[in-house]
Order: sequence, then structure tokens, then C-alpha cells
Amino acid sequence: MSGELAEFMAGFGPVALWTFAGPGAARRLYERNGFVLAEEAVGDGWGPEVAGQRFELEP
Repeated sequence: MSGELAEFMAGFGPVALWTFAGPGAARRLYERNGFVLAEEAVGDGWGPEVAGQRFELEP
């Protein structure tokens, strides 16, 4: 985890990252930095149906 993110997280709860399923490179980047997939849901709130994902990083 980057020093900036570690500093931001000091004294806070988990950090949540919302994104869309898709690019594997992006998911690998999140996971390489400690984020874990916490939730996945399909929805069409932005037009076409897509899988939204929420990743969390614990302090």
C-alpha cells in the first residue's frame, strides 16, 4: 500500500472503492494493493446492465 493511502487511513475505518467489473488489469491493481472484493451486483442505473463491484481495504 502506498504511503499516502496508509497515512489517509490512519484512524479511519475501511476504504471502499466502487467500480465496474471488466478490466482485469484494474482488478489486479486493486488486489495487489490490499483491496478485496466485498460485493458485486448487477444493475442498469447507468444505462446498459453492468456488474458493479465494491472493493474494501481494511486499515
